[in-house]
This record gives sequence, C-alpha cells and structure tokens, in this order.
Amino acid sequence: MNTPEEIRKEIEPIPTPVATDDGREQSLRRWLRRAGIAITGTLTIMGGVLMLPLPGPGFPLMLAGLGILALEFAWAALLLKRLRALPKEASRIVDENGGRRTRRNIGVGIGKLWRTVTGRNESRKPR
Repeated sequence: MNTPEEIRKEIEPIPTPVATDDGREQSLRRWLRRAGIAITGTLTIMGGVLMLPLPGPGFPLMLAGLGILALEFAWAALLLKRLRALPKEASRIVDENGGRRTRRNIGVGIGKLWRTVTGRNESRKPR
C-alpha cells in the first residue's frame, strides 16, 4: 500500500486560470472551485448515507461523493485508493483459505478491512 506522501505525489494539482490583474481573480476562482467541490461531494455522500436504510443506491452514491471530493482533497483520494484495494484483499483472503468461510476467517477479513480503511495496514510482528 502506498504511503500518503507517495499518493500526494501521484495526484497532480489541478491547473487554475492565470490571473489577469494582481492575483485576486485566481485565488477567488480557486476558492470557489474548492468550496463547490466540497459542498457537492459532501451532499452526495450525505444522500448516499440517507439511501442506506431507504431504497436506492446508497454505497455507489457515497463512493461517487468520495470521488468528487478526491478531485480537490488528497485525504479523499487516499481513502478512495484504499477502498479500491478492498475487493482484491478480500479475494486474496478467500483464495488463501480455499474458499472456506469460518467464523475465524470472517473475523480476520473484517479486521483486515478495518485496518485497511483506517490506514493501520502494517502486519503484526511475530512473537
């Protein structure tokens, strides 16, 4: 898994328009763009959370909101990258266990999922 610094290097900054006067136009446009992305992404995530108990595509909408936030915020891009790695991790766990689903394997999978989402993906040192 990449470190946050490596991911920040991968994410290229979005070009902003060149200011025609003393720079105020550029900073205002950048601020408006950032605020618009933050509001749109947050509202999209909130709509997805509301759709979890209601009929509708809750999880895909929350992922779309996270994708919108990832356009401007590095933390959202990092979280989105971690979430994209989860299906591969889950299939690897199932393949290692021969497809058996015991309570222990499910618990291990949930633990690894939690560590991946929270960023604590380092393996334990053997005793």
